[in-house]
Amino acid sequence: MTVESPELQVKLHLVDGRDETFNVRDAAEAAHILDLINPGKFFEPKQLVIGCEHHITAFQTTLITHIEFVSPRVPAWNFHHNVRSIREVAPDVYFAKLAASGKFETPVGEVYQAFAEIELTSGINIYLTLDINTDAAISPLTSLDQHIFLQQLFHSYGMHVHHRNVGAIIINPGHIARLSMHPGPSRTPAGAWTGERAN
Repeated sequence: MTVESPELQVKLHLVDGRDETFNVRDAAEAAHILDLINPGKFFEPKQLVIGCEHHITAFQTTLITHIEFVSPRVPAWNFHHNVRSIREVAPDVYFAKLAASGKFETPVGEVYQAFAEIELTSGINIYLTLDINTDAAISPLTSLDQHIFLQQLFHSYGMHVHHRNVGAIIINPGHIARLSMHPGPSRTPAGAWTGERAN
């Protein structure tokens, strides 16, 4: 007897490196769960409760670093106003793209690809590619814009990206130990230190 793949798999990653996986087999329930989620406020409630007829489990959201929603249905959640798409990629893909990019230029009026590496407090690294709109009338990429983006990110209750396979990931900004973006702005934001990363 073969067991059908779940309509939605929810994989919670905890700050100590452990993870918990839950399967949603009903298609309507899977769609309902994804439709209810506001990714920018996901970690605002203090508890996340998941249950079925056999058990119920509650998690403290402050101890969750990120959650994977593995599903063929990719939620149509909006990104930051100048970002068209953020996608998780495998580490080897990330470093290959980074090495092939050479000198970064950000042509105004086009969509360009940027790269980001997020290190979580659990020690896990998540590698991303971002498609960013550089149209000056919509989003001039100034050092002030970058500063505002970082402030908004770290004060939010969730950051979502497309899963490298299918579905989405919501990252808890409270557990981002480091965020590196390539390219950065042409000038560092006011108050930032000037320094080149050695490793």
